[in-house]
Amino acid sequence: MCVDTIEKIAGQAHRASHMISRFRGIAKGRQRPIGSYNLNRVVQKAIGFVRPDAHDQKVTIGTNLAADLPALRGDRLLIEQVVINLVRNAVDSIVEHRSRRRRVLVTTALASDDRVEVVVEDTGGGLPQGFELTPNQGFSTAKRTGLGIGLLISRSIVEQHAGVLSAARRPGGGAVFRASLPTGKK
Repeated sequence: MCVDTIEKIAGQAHRASHMISRFRGIAKGRQRPIGSYNLNRVVQKAIGFVRPDAHDQKVTIGTNLAADLPALRGDRLLIEQVVINLVRNAVDSIVEHRSRRRRVLVTTALASDDRVEVVVEDTGGGLPQGFELTPNQGFSTAKRTGLGIGLLISRSIVEQHAGVLSAARRPGGGAVFRASLPTGKK
């Protein structure tokens, strides 16, 4: 194994340790780290974690990142985990359903004066009939082998940041997951 690979593995292990610590803090009601972050940088870093696996599965991840988004306030690492979960789920859906069009598109946009969105679209199998991301829902998944824990965690993180995570069918097949986050301007 080359030194670069070992360093990447060590970095991911360190990141996983931080994530577990943050999740434990949330579960115990402790204050989470609040800071200012750039959503586009968070998206790019998150995609960097998923891209090698996507490449191995012959899935392309594209981006359309809005220029001049306002800085957001919150826990950058937790928002990064949301994006990782959504992009990984999108790649898994494409692979599981053996889609011909093997593309994930991640978009950021200023939705309004006080909201920014990150949108993850895939060309996978879409959402099952009746699939919803509702506040009272337990574990739910569109994957045959998934438990829905990643979506549940992602929804919880987005809501803790005063945001909303929604899901819809993508016209032409696939799914669209949208995380809407406040800019803090209001």
